[in-house]
Amino acid sequence: MDGGAQLPAKPPDTPGFPSNPFPLVFESFKGLNTKPTRNSIEDDEMYICDGWFPIGKSNLRVLPDVGTSLYTASGTLTIISYYFANLNTTPVAIVLLSNGSIVQVNTTNGNTTAVATAGTITTPANGIGVTQSSGNQFIIIVAPQTNGFFVWNGTELFTSGTLSPVVTVTNGGSGYTSAATVTVSGGSGSGAAFSVTTTNGIITTINVTNPGSGWLVGETVTLSITQSGGSSATAITTIMPFGVSGTVVETFVNRTWIGNGANLLFSAPGEITDFATSDGGGTTISQDSFLRVAYYGLIQTNGFLYLLGDSSLNAVSGVTTSTATPPVTTFTNQNVDPQVGSPWKDSVQVFSRNIVFANSFGIHVSYGGAVTKISSPLDGIYNSVPNIGAFSPSSAVASIFGIQVYMLLYPIIDQWTGQQVNKLLMWDGQKWFTSQQGVTLKYIASQEINSVLTAWGTDGTKIYPLFQKPTNNFTKVVQSKLWAEPGYFYTKQANRIFGLIYYNVGGGNTYVYVDNEFGKSQSYVFQVSDAAGSVTWQNNSSQTVTWQNTSGGSITWVVSSGFGIFRGAVGQNGTLLGVTLTTTDADDVLANITLFSMVWSTNL
Repeated sequence: MDGGAQLPAKPPDTPGFPSNPFPLVFESFKGLNTKPTRNSIEDDEMYICDGWFPIGKSNLRVLPDVGTSLYTASGTLTIISYYFANLNTTPVAIVLLSNGSIVQVNTTNGNTTAVATAGTITTPANGIGVTQSSGNQFIIIVAPQTNGFFVWNGTELFTSGTLSPVVTVTNGGSGYTSAATVTVSGGSGSGAAFSVTTTNGIITTINVTNPGSGWLVGETVTLSITQSGGSSATAITTIMPFGVSGTVVETFVNRTWIGNGANLLFSAPGEITDFATSDGGGTTISQDSFLRVAYYGLIQTNGFLYLLGDSSLNAVSGVTTSTATPPVTTFTNQNVDPQVGSPWKDSVQVFSRNIVFANSFGIHVSYGGAVTKISSPLDGIYNSVPNIGAFSPSSAVASIFGIQVYMLLYPIIDQWTGQQVNKLLMWDGQKWFTSQQGVTLKYIASQEINSVLTAWGTDGTKIYPLFQKPTNNFTKVVQSKLWAEPGYFYTKQANRIFGLIYYNVGGGNTYVYVDNEFGKSQSYVFQVSDAAGSVTWQNNSSQTVTWQNTSGGSITWVVSSGFGIFRGAVGQNGTLLGVTLTTTDADDVLANITLFSMVWSTNL
């Protein structure tokens, strides 16, 4: 060339960096998939996502732990189940205990009220059904036992042989004050007491302050209202029904509906305790072959009452009662799916306008008239415990980080530890992930107040709100696929790793493993101890790895508050390569892990 000019020399390679690098990037976090083998899932899926919430791309956030316990069972009693409702403006939990007693817990302040004494529920292990009725006035409880129908108003429990809580004022009369006296006559019972509310001398409501006891089947009662100066007021009430029982209960189109085996009971319109056919109530028995055993769930949404059978799902609509004498109630009971149902009544939840429930082969959603299995990504772990025995799966819906999530408490073999655990299988409507909490959960349920959904769990002794506080109490694990790029016919070597984590609340340890087809890395396990703000690198023998700059000076790795990067050399070979990250940190957001690899040899 003229004047001896030469082209610039090739820049030197980065020391220690692979000469033909290809990055393996883990940052999309599109949800858990355990159905294929680890090397066959999609690049943007996770083979383990436990204790992490895949909110979005580069936004995998650690899930929080339980909050302060709301209630503790006394003595040696254990908690069987609980259900949430409102009485007037008071949010409450109705808690069934192992001795057959029931307590009410105010979820605002934790105050407790006895609802039913020991032995009221004769087989507490079989559970109860609970629903709210008449706006926020009453809570209806059913149990699978003789005379297993109860109504609770916050102070009194109404049972077979007592008066009904509903008193209908048929004529308000005139000239009355709240000092008016109401007496009951007829039948064998006694002890009933009432309070009266008046407006301008007219009786507007009569409340039962003591339902009495001792009335017998077939007896009727008469109310008398007396007060000097008052006249013409009349009111009626009835005796609580005998022979009504069930496993599940729901209110729908101003009626009480009870599932008891293959029987569906419904009350008269506008009534919660009157099931008499003479008033428009009644019973219908399923004659359909697809109802193998019983109704196990009643839940209403989108204008339908869904009847969940052990092997089927039906929908009730078009409920009407004629004006004839006696009135007759009719409705349409249409099958939604003749093969998919569930015996697990506590797995059923409303999720937006849809119904979600679980059975022995998966978790399903009813989109209107079509039942679809949504848990295929869990097939690799869902039945990893061959026989769950007496464990009854339960569910909840909660708002976590502002996102609505369905969760099922279900026994599985933990993917990381290999131990059997009760795990929360969680779905945000698109992605699956799993989690546990700092206590061993045995039952979960959900509460809704002002459109805010909260999941509650019990370890059998205490009831806790779930996903409330950042914690170091359990390990969170996320695992990528095993990448084969650029092909199965090459052995690759992982040379460098890079990761980005946002540290919000630390105090735990974070480990990064580089995996191959034989397991996790044998060369390096990187430990990040952010409690002191520094990063310590360790090899597989737990010996500290020191870093030096080009001048021989020591390098200190630092994790600043709110932001952390880990990067460094690795030495893992394999036909397949992947990454696993575990942490006990209280609240981290994982944004990215990138593994830089090169072709090491051919397998041909």
